[in-house]
Amino acid sequence: MQRNAEVGLFAKPSKIAGGVAEMSIRKTLLSTLFVLLALADSWALNMQEAIVGKWQKTDGTAVLTVAEDGKVFVTRKRIVLKGNYDFIDEKRVSCDFKFRRVVYTVTISGDVLTLMDAKGKVSTYRRKITQIGAGQFSASQATAFTAYEEK
Repeated sequence: MQRNAEVGLFAKPSKIAGGVAEMSIRKTLLSTLFVLLALADSWALNMQEAIVGKWQKTDGTAVLTVAEDGKVFVTRKRIVLKGNYDFIDEKRVSCDFKFRRVVYTVTISGDVLTLMDAKGKVSTYRRKITQIGAGQFSASQATAFTAYEEK
């Protein structure tokens, strides 16, 4: 049995009947790779849009409000901590408060926001629900609902 000297995605297809199938698979993989690379550029912008809104800490102790203009507010009981945020890259955000700067790794899955600081401490938030009429919607759904109603 003859083996190709090259191995991997860029190896020459064998001249047996499966060679055509191998080439088709490679083309599909390359196409998928290019699409993923194109989407990666827009991912940071999507994360910056997705993080905007009000988030309730899952243990109920705080509310995190993230504004489009780069401002962030952490409300705990009657105390409001004001600051600014800026994305360092597509996964990390820097939050600057009056006496402290914190860098978090950000993950958003559905309506759950997870922030992990440099020491590995994880804080989990759930997007606050906005009530409109008889139904309940997340903040992003409420925005879409309002835009639909205005048309």
